[in-house]
Amino acid sequence: MEITKTMQELKDEATELGLDFKGMKSKAEIQELIDGASQTADDFEEVEVAEEEVEVESKPFNVRKIAGQLKKAAMAKKIVKIHNNDKRDSHVTTTCYLSCENQHFGLSKIVPLDVAVELEQCLIDVALETQIINHVDEIVEGKRTGNKVPMMIAKYSVSYEDVK
Repeated sequence: MEITKTMQELKDEATELGLDFKGMKSKAEIQELIDGASQTADDFEEVEVAEEEVEVESKPFNVRKIAGQLKKAAMAKKIVKIHNNDKRDSHVTTTCYLSCENQHFGLSKIVPLDVAVELEQCLIDVALETQIINHVDEIVEGKRTGNKVPMMIAKYSVSYEDVK
């Protein structure tokens, strides 16, 4: 293989292709790098053409089936014990109201606190996600300032195990 291009022409071509040719001193090395890059670019073009020719067969989308599977997962029952973390009224509160609704199903229950009960997973998730604002002491540089700052905390603590 005879290289008819000058060293400067090869460097310009390599730069146009975005190749790093630093440290290569001979024309043959730079030409080999350019040829390899050109071959790789040709391979990518062939792959892109091949992907355009392939048709993807899609299965029919069944919303009812998916909604049924999601409802089944949401209705899985577990034994749980829910505790109220709100210090303002936890000593007088004996129940909590949990509700979960969407376009496919709805469920709500009044659940006793600090008692093990069988509860659906969707209501457990609602209890875990419910948050309240609690005011805590402000601490600056390790000292309390006497001010209170609002902080979001989980309203309920949930401990549960799978139903056997």
